[in-house]
Amino acid sequence: EMKDGYSRVNDYKATFIRQEKIGGKLRHEEIIGLEFKRPFMIKMRWESGPKKGREVAFVEGENENKMLVRLNGMMGAFVKFLLLDPEGALARKESRHSIRQGGIGNLINSLIDITQQAEKAGDLNTRLLGEEVIQNRPAYIVERSLPAGKYEAPRTLIYIDKELRLPIKILRFDEKGDLFERYV
Repeated sequence: EMKDGYSRVNDYKATFIRQEKIGGKLRHEEIIGLEFKRPFMIKMRWESGPKKGREVAFVEGENENKMLVRLNGMMGAFVKFLLLDPEGALARKESRHSIRQGGIGNLINSLIDITQQAEKAGDLNTRLLGEEVIQNRPAYIVERSLPAGKYEAPRTLIYIDKELRLPIKILRFDEKGDLFERYV
């Protein structure tokens, strides 16, 4: 149903809240203005925190498939823009995922791929935990449990917008039960 819900989406603007564990530490929450347009154009602008004002844009097939980064702070006073390999170490330093993995469509595909892989292996356990309102949107809460040691996230909570059938919040937990990714 999420894939079906996403098939009606050509573009969107959203406030994206991201929190990830990098280098063994859960980073502070980031609030990012996000714009997406098919086939694959994504733009992000940090709205708060130490990266406030930073902008990143990526258009598949443009700029030699590099992302355009507008720096903030002192560096931004000297270097206006950088072109970075989206899969390179510098681009991936502050995120668990490449910008190419961004967007609701890629999130849905990732959730489905892991779920189908686990189901095929006989490892899948899902259950409906209930409902919650996320930023004024009623959502179902689905828990996906997988065997520890075999999958990166043995427990994932997926909040699915009841009307749009799109994921609007994802919480992923490691083998110890600690949060390592939160996306809203």
